[in-house]
Formats: sequence, C-alpha cells, structure tokens
Amino acid sequence: MKKLVVVLLMLLTFISCKDEITVITSKQPGKIVGTILPKEAIATVQLLQGEAISSTSTTNGIFQFEDVLPGISVEISPSYSSSMIISPIFGWMADTTINITVSKLLEEINGATLESDTTISFTTPKLEIVETFPLNNQYYIDTTSVISVEANYALDEQTIKNAISISPNVDFQISTYTRYGRTEFRLYPTHLNPNTKYTVTIDQSLTDFYGVPLREDYIFSFTTKE
Repeated sequence: MKKLVVVLLMLLTFISCKDEITVITSKQPGKIVGTILPKEAIATVQLLQGEAISSTSTTNGIFQFEDVLPGISVEISPSYSSSMIISPIFGWMADTTINITVSKLLEEINGATLESDTTISFTTPKLEIVETFPLNNQYYIDTTSVISVEANYALDEQTIKNAISISPNVDFQISTYTRYGRTEFRLYPTHLNPNTKYTVTIDQSLTDFYGVPLREDYIFSFTTKE
C-alpha cells in the first residue's frame, strides 16, 4: 500500500477568524506539500488530496481536537471529491492555540494513506472590536442615529448588554446579528441630546461564543450636532 508523505505543514500560524487553513497536495498523488491562508468567511481547515478521498475516510476518528475546544461543533464535509473541510459553525475560539491531528487513516481511493498522524497548529488572534459607527471622535452625529459595533468573532450574545455603558447615561435597546464568524450589535438610544459628547464603553465582560473575553475595555466617543 502506498503511503501519503507529509512534506510541509505550516505550524503556529496566526490567522483571523475569517481565514481558512488549506492543506494542498501536489499533482503527484499522496503528497501534502503546504498550507495557504485564503480569505474566507469562517475559519476552516481544508484538505486537498492529489487523488479523491475514500468515502470511508470521512468517518469518525480522522480528525482529533485537543480539549482546549470544549463543546465545539465541527462540520466535516467534502466540497468536492478530493477535498474535506473542517468548519466550526461559530468560528474558532479567540486568543487560543488550536491543534488538529489528522489521522494516518486518512485514505485516498487508490489506497494511499498518511505515513503517520499529522498535526496542524495555529493561533487565533485576540477578541477585538473592529468597527463602530459613529467612528471614534466623530462630530455632527444626528440625534436619531443608531450606534453599531462589530467584533472580529461570534459573540456570546448574553454578555453584550451588561458589557456596554454610555455616558451621559442613555437607555437603549439592542439587536444582534452574527454571520461569517462575526457579530454586529446595534444600540438604539431612546434619546440623544443635541451638541453633546457621548462616550461608549465596552468592558472586558464581553466574550466570544466560547467565553474568551476582551483583554481590555474598548472606548469610543462621538458628538451630536446642534
């Protein structure tokens, strides 16, 4: 039986939650020759084999995750005959080193298998606020404006409201929307006074879907128009 020879795997790679890891083989069957990080919606690990992967190879036990990922849901599905994609439904855990072991039992239709178990390792960046409206220190904001905030990960929505404060104090309602591994939440103030500087603080009690918190408070301000 031929053996799949692992030539190169990118180890301890920093990726964003919007990246995927793709493991590609050369045209010669049975050789993994490297990894690339194309920009995609949700962080995934994709294996591309030189030959089509045997359907029996996609059963349980081919991919193993360290216990650093408690309760993570992973979908393993072929995108086409020579590819398998590992895609967490809510993205990877923030600020964490992820180790995924690919079993040597991974088999191509020609019978070739890996010579040994292979580990793919990468580190995700910290949880951050990546975009707001209004922008920090923005002026002439309408008093009817909606405040929007976007994080670079899917958030635990139960932590959002308690993590937010607005000064001067304003009551507000919240709506949230998560897609492509990111959460955006919108604040609907009951009333904003004209010609007033407001400061929004998002504190460290905000967490990603898996409970990893912000490392530091995020603060931005804006001033309403006359």
